[in-house]
Amino acid sequence: MAIVLLQGILRQDKTFVDALVEYAPLLYPLGPAQSEEAMTILLTLLANDKDNSYIREKFTWAVQQPDGLKILKSVAGKAWSDIASLVFMATSVRECGGVDEAVSIMEHAYDLKKSDPHTLLTYVHMLELIGKQDIGIQLIKKYLEDFPDMAIGNFTCRNLHNFTKFLSTEKFSADPISVNKDLHLTNIRNEAAYFTCISKVMKTKHNLQFDLEKEKFIYLVGDSHCITSAWQHIKFKEETVTIHPVLSTGTKIWHLREESQFYPKINFYNAIKVIPDNAAVMLCFGEIDCREALLLCVEKAKYDSIEEAIDKVIDIYIEVIKDLYKKYNWNIYIHPVMPVLDITRSLVMQFNLRLKHRIKKESTMRWLQFVDELLYTNEDNSLVLKDCYKFDGTHVHPRYTALLETSLRTCTDL
Repeated sequence: MAIVLLQGILRQDKTFVDALVEYAPLLYPLGPAQSEEAMTILLTLLANDKDNSYIREKFTWAVQQPDGLKILKSVAGKAWSDIASLVFMATSVRECGGVDEAVSIMEHAYDLKKSDPHTLLTYVHMLELIGKQDIGIQLIKKYLEDFPDMAIGNFTCRNLHNFTKFLSTEKFSADPISVNKDLHLTNIRNEAAYFTCISKVMKTKHNLQFDLEKEKFIYLVGDSHCITSAWQHIKFKEETVTIHPVLSTGTKIWHLREESQFYPKINFYNAIKVIPDNAAVMLCFGEIDCREALLLCVEKAKYDSIEEAIDKVIDIYIEVIKDLYKKYNWNIYIHPVMPVLDITRSLVMQFNLRLKHRIKKESTMRWLQFVDELLYTNEDNSLVLKDCYKFDGTHVHPRYTALLETSLRTCTDL
């Protein structure tokens, strides 16, 4: 038996990390005392090697077992009362897909010191992953009310709380506060990026007042590129429908592969729970793969060519789409990757071309053909985004929705 072999190795060297990390999961199911010993081993190993992803995976596995959190609490000692330690444990578990357990740990950390804004921010972000943004918003409001004198410089929570009373969707009053501030260099850079995009979107849209319960929807699932067309009305199958955004923040197609446990995958599957069976659904993913991963993978020789890397990602995408169709019977339309950034445009268009050819071979999905209309060829024979579709440097202008509407109209019904 493997456990006997590992016990023999550990008798010779009790500090042999590779043996310990394999031994603990085998020890865990043998009884309550063994579960505690195994959890202690894994927690100690993780504390001593914080960046070891394999140890993190084994630790997450243990925490996800029945009564795993209870056992962790029993062996953690003073760490269970230390906010920094709790945040570390929660983020480690989150990285390996233990999102529910991470939320529970962060809830405990938040309860220990509700005045700590960094703990609150981390907790709120984890609530977002399980679709509980409404609870996060209420916690933030409560923080402003309960700690009015918390301040950065001369700016207090009381100032911010008073200010929020005057916020309106008709006028983004908060814009002057963020103008000319290097918020992209702070620990709220992601929030600032979303704020800037949404602020600009709100300035281009009018008449967003409608009754959600009476609206007919077509859903657009994606990363931040689903924001600019959000809640716009279009004609689809002889009806006026509203584009319902389903945001899956920071999701790469690569994250969605079957063996992945990374938390954006958990976020994706939690986010799509709002979509009913038999719905019309557009999927918009791949931009982050093109921007952050594909070239790097080729440079590291994981693939022989950029074409091979693209095809691998597309293989994953197709399998995910087929699975979604099988589970939910959605009418699925594939939104092209948006070629907004100059530095990645060539790669994005190469990705779109190969993706389109693959989609055209499938019977359960349709390609939305409009991406070429966003671009023109300049004097240097380079593809450039048309001025009318430029927006915030990262996303395309909401007016592109007219192209989206036309492409949907020309698609053959599934």
